[in-house]
Amino acid sequence: MRVCLIPTPRLNKDSGSTVYARSQAETLASQGIEVHVIVSEPLELCNVVVHPCPIPIPHPVVEYESTQPEDYHSAINVIVEQLLKIHRKTSLDLVHGFYASFTGYAACIFQALTGVPAIISCFGRDINPGMSSPPIYARFAAGCLPQAKLILASNEATMANILTLTGTTPSRTKVMAMGVDESIFNPNLISQNSARRQLGWSEDNFIVISVLSAMLPEKRVELIVNEMLPLLKECPEALLVLVGSDYDGTIDGAEPRIRALVSPQELNKKIIFTGLQPHCLIPLYLASADVLVDARSVNNYSSALIEALAMNRPVVVSEMSEQQINKGSSSHYISFSSKHQNDLTRTLTYLLKNPVQREKLSEKAKVWWSANRSERSLDELTKSLIDNYKRVLGES
Repeated sequence: MRVCLIPTPRLNKDSGSTVYARSQAETLASQGIEVHVIVSEPLELCNVVVHPCPIPIPHPVVEYESTQPEDYHSAINVIVEQLLKIHRKTSLDLVHGFYASFTGYAACIFQALTGVPAIISCFGRDINPGMSSPPIYARFAAGCLPQAKLILASNEATMANILTLTGTTPSRTKVMAMGVDESIFNPNLISQNSARRQLGWSEDNFIVISVLSAMLPEKRVELIVNEMLPLLKECPEALLVLVGSDYDGTIDGAEPRIRALVSPQELNKKIIFTGLQPHCLIPLYLASADVLVDARSVNNYSSALIEALAMNRPVVVSEMSEQQINKGSSSHYISFSSKHQNDLTRTLTYLLKNPVQREKLSEKAKVWWSANRSERSLDELTKSLIDNYKRVLGES
């Protein structure tokens, strides 16, 4: 089987969907599939044929304000031409686009030209209402999703929005989360104290972490900072660790903006900006944490939230984040209401003062991961993805 994956531009960024595409390519290749990947910048992937392609567009979701409609069409044409070039040399069996409203559209054009079946993965930000996306996105999504042979939605909410937007039949749409790589996200590989020593933090610290990758508005880092300020003032050992950056990979805009919220200024030393970290280091940060906070305001996929549970860490989530992990139980996390001021503060204060409750949450996270591993593990999901690939080829 020969498959070409088309992630979003800037595959080398360590954000959720791009990490997933990278991991998925290598895992598929390890199962004997010939995998090709179109990337906007050179990248080394194990046993994967990489096709660098200068896509003339920034990240199409995040930086749309500086992107004109003709830029999208030009970039789509470049991807289609690259697909045709690969197809002439290798005779592709499938093409798989990540994000409906850009690379998925290119995949469906390629399908129309060649008859090679197109599969599209949707992660929420390209589909869900309330996203700060341009109107052209809805047109792209509505134009390509009904044509795709199979649509993979990262969660149930995204699937429901796909069905509403396109009228697509449920049989062509499946929920498939982004997989967790258990070879690195394994709580048995590193202890909390060992992780803290490596990062230069004390065993006595109360560490609240938020893994943001790109500090986008819907991740509400300002809310997290404001709600943490009472703890930072009153608790000498409290630290807030923000793992992520502006989307250009720097913290030039985010860090000054967020530090300006903090008063008195001496509290700034208790807020740690790590910048964008390689995905292989995220387990280290998660292992060091007492609590992970995910405060997003929209129901798009949070890979860090699932990875934290795989690492058996206590998690505190907003109403929207909760929808990703509330299947079957609610005992493995604590939710807070963003509509009620200081609710997150009260929740974190409670966990600070109750290490026994943190330990209980950790144990519940372990139980939850064991029960949901088959739907979340990268290895298990790869098996399911291959089965879906075969099903699409059998129907085509």
